[in-house]
Amino acid sequence: MKTTYEQAIALQAAWVSAGHAPDICCCCGARVPDGVQGCYKLFSEVAVAGPALGAPPAAGIYRLNAHTLQHPEIHGKTNNAAHLVWLCWVFEFGGDTNAPSGPPWWRRARRGEVVELAAPTARGALTVADVARATDPAEYLALTEAWARTVYAAWHAHHGWAKRAVERQWSP
Repeated sequence: MKTTYEQAIALQAAWVSAGHAPDICCCCGARVPDGVQGCYKLFSEVAVAGPALGAPPAAGIYRLNAHTLQHPEIHGKTNNAAHLVWLCWVFEFGGDTNAPSGPPWWRRARRGEVVELAAPTARGALTVADVARATDPAEYLALTEAWARTVYAAWHAHHGWAKRAVERQWSP
């Protein structure tokens, strides 16, 4: 089985072989050097940059979930489903974004059979490259939230499933 990084390299190579620019991430469309590999590098750098360090935990929650759902080919169906449910819990149920380990039921969640969620073609108007432009913690928080909202909206075809998944976690 390929590692996530090996999968990213293979996806980007196929993308470039198909005639696409090598400085575009094949998953989210961000314009970054080295395509999807550069996108992951920027994702890691943004997490420890000055604006991120002063931002509340919510910014990290938004960043993690948005980036994962913009790169679903690499993360797999279990991760994709989990991150969509997490954003659903936040945006549809008013979940606490200051809980860095996720919803209170996250660790005890009854995962059961995870469905394969078809990824949307368009995955949100914002990317990590937009968030990287933040100059202070408030702007960073606003950009990460806007990013997560555009990504969540892009997955609209699966919102009903995600809502039912959240509701199942709260049932006895």
